[in-house]
Amino acid sequence: MGKTLNIAMITMLSIGIMGCDSVRDTIVGTETYDAYLAAINAERAHPNDCGDTHYEATTELVWNDQLAAAARKHSKDMAHNDFMSHVSSDGTIFKVRIQNEGYTSYDKIGENVAAGQESVSVVVAEWMESPGHCKNIMDPRFDEMGMALEKNSAGTWKRYWTLDLGGQ
Repeated sequence: MGKTLNIAMITMLSIGIMGCDSVRDTIVGTETYDAYLAAINAERAHPNDCGDTHYEATTELVWNDQLAAAARKHSKDMAHNDFMSHVSSDGTIFKVRIQNEGYTSYDKIGENVAAGQESVSVVVAEWMESPGHCKNIMDPRFDEMGMALEKNSAGTWKRYWTLDLGGQ
């Protein structure tokens, strides 16, 4: 019975991954978009000091597939080409990457990138220690996000993270 259940679960997982039609359905390691959203919203749920700027607790973000697609493509680019930057290997800036995914009706956009962190909790904690990254996470003008992790075991940092934020 246990072996049959394991085979059934593996089959369902394989079908689910192959049938993904949005970034939200993509599983990255053991973390899903829910874990990314929860980690960012946990920080927004209480006051934070980001360098010399104090932020009160603010509203939760919601997941946006267009922002997630932009984040995923940038993380893939960084992982494949083994670099970390807000500028893509082809010279594209985050604003253009986000617009290329159809996210064009916004008042504000932002991006955090990182490399090397082994989990979403570690990358978010490090972003919260960086004033600029922290300000992006805490900015109440943002109401949507998409986030991605790509891995490259041969790369310098092994893990490449992108968080794209938007406000409409």
